[in-house]
Amino acid sequence: MKGERAALLLLTMVFLATLTLGYSTLPYAGPEGGLTRSLLDALFSDRPGEEGRPSSGGVFSFRAGFPNSDFTFKPSNIHVDCPVAVLPDDPMLVCTDGPAKSLPVLPNREPENMVVWYDGVYYVPRVYSQRGVTMLKGINPAPFTVDTDRPLVLMTYLRSASLEFRENSPGGTVSVFSALPVEEESVEEENGYRIHRYRLGPVNRSMRPGYYPFFVTVNSTNGTVALLMWVALLEKPIVEITDYPAVVGGDGSIWVTVRGTVRYPDGSPVDGGVVWITLNETKGKAGIFLGQSTVRNGRFEVKGFIGPGQPPGSYHVIAYYRGYMAYPSNSDPLMVIRRKPEVSARLENGTLRLSLYWRDVPLANEAVTLSVGSEVLTLKTDDEGYVTLNLTQENVTSIRVMYGGSTYYLPINETVQLAVGDGPSTRAEGPSLLERLLGLLKAFAGIFRVLFPLLAVIAIAGAGYSVYSKKRAELRLVPQFKLSMERVGFLKPSRRVFLPGEAVKVSLSDEAELFLDGESLGFGREFTLELGEGCHVLSAGGQEIELYVLPPREAVIKAYELHFLPFASSNGVPERPMTPLEIEHLLEEKGLDGKPLRGITRVFVRAKYSEHPVGKDDFIALLEGLRELGVVE
Repeated sequence: MKGERAALLLLTMVFLATLTLGYSTLPYAGPEGGLTRSLLDALFSDRPGEEGRPSSGGVFSFRAGFPNSDFTFKPSNIHVDCPVAVLPDDPMLVCTDGPAKSLPVLPNREPENMVVWYDGVYYVPRVYSQRGVTMLKGINPAPFTVDTDRPLVLMTYLRSASLEFRENSPGGTVSVFSALPVEEESVEEENGYRIHRYRLGPVNRSMRPGYYPFFVTVNSTNGTVALLMWVALLEKPIVEITDYPAVVGGDGSIWVTVRGTVRYPDGSPVDGGVVWITLNETKGKAGIFLGQSTVRNGRFEVKGFIGPGQPPGSYHVIAYYRGYMAYPSNSDPLMVIRRKPEVSARLENGTLRLSLYWRDVPLANEAVTLSVGSEVLTLKTDDEGYVTLNLTQENVTSIRVMYGGSTYYLPINETVQLAVGDGPSTRAEGPSLLERLLGLLKAFAGIFRVLFPLLAVIAIAGAGYSVYSKKRAELRLVPQFKLSMERVGFLKPSRRVFLPGEAVKVSLSDEAELFLDGESLGFGREFTLELGEGCHVLSAGGQEIELYVLPPREAVIKAYELHFLPFASSNGVPERPMTPLEIEHLLEEKGLDGKPLRGITRVFVRAKYSEHPVGKDDFIALLEGLRELGVVE
């Protein structure tokens, strides 16, 4: 009894410790508030908003209003041809003529506010972790309701999708706007609302993948009310399990590793997103969760264990992919689980009664070979898994049982002690409470043995990264092209993009003849030039560099591409199509200062995607951010 209490206490402590370890990964809800603003009150603020917190879990999570904003708004003369809604970082974000340029927003860049033309409900897709998309909800109070229970609809090429919304306007006229082909299916009255259902697609690959706004307006005598919802047109990737055990077997927990790939139809790898592995007896029904893994460069590896109580059988191993830039997909090869059967035997009045079973499931009609003294017999179990044999030999205390196995059961070859009794034959009793607790502790110990090295590595890596980041903060980050310039003899300029009228200082490592666009400027080491608008080539000592003199908007875009993107790549950002916000987010995750990153991203987004004027101050702000990161001098 004391042993069982001790085991129970230890198990409780382990369980509580496990909960504590896992708690830090739970999502939490962010602050609420912040109303949508009218068009005439909206423009950019010079102060970036605070980073948003992730919203609480689930596939979709709604909250009334955007996070509190520290933006200050000014009157605006903004004009776009698609009067839908805009976010401060990207005024062209939700035009209905194509997919949004900067959606879904990443966890550290939730919108601080919106500019809207109409009262109504506005949803914004937002990435949580790398698993998928949640929806932020902004409400601009309206005289009647236009809303939906499914603000994000997923669809892929060559397939149709359906969506619906409800409204209770007093005889209003409904209009829908979308770049995708759309057709009304039905309008029905239900609980005081009119339910509008539409069919989208099918869509061919001439349309770009992305998040398309689906904009609804309802005009009535009480005014116009709007609803902004979204359709994600995504490529369906090919998920393939490439390495897994087709057959596993054992008594107790079974550790399994499943590897595979996630690729787009053109063969290019999918980066990001999560693969879940489940074991399903049949398709379409809930399965047993095995584990999950993030997809990196098109590959995943999931390690997990099958619990000791999982019955033997044939299972679909389903790898289910979900990412915010690809349509859900899965792969489902078969895996067979084999279990070791149990044997019990009882001798009653000279009659041997043997039972073959697994966890109270009888193995019926199975051949077993019995070695009793000098006799060897092969018999079949009955429908209840029993074998009955009249013994002619005396003083038999044990028998040898051999079972050749089957598709779902492992072979056995073992000696079984005979229980003697006059009562009805029974199977062996189940394990005691102490044995069960010890078994569970053994399983926890196995898991801890696997997790402990990982936790140790994380701790060491964290300490190492702390030292590394401190050293890194003391050093100036030098882009890769800077090294190549020093080799060719150009010490200055460190940047390649200038504004018209800006003085360009050139410094050479040695005195040499400097050429501008093929014309000699004379010999020396230091030069000050004022270049006309366009692309220019400076050469000295057989080496050359290109300089660009451009108006502010073009200069911002060119400097971002020539200086910031190579810098991001040298700091581990994957070389694939990404939004500026994604790049900013990844660099912040790698420990870089978020303030200059946000400043660079903000100026670039304004120059690249908006209709706002971009001037000298914007270019200077971009350069300041690049200098703070050590990209240019």
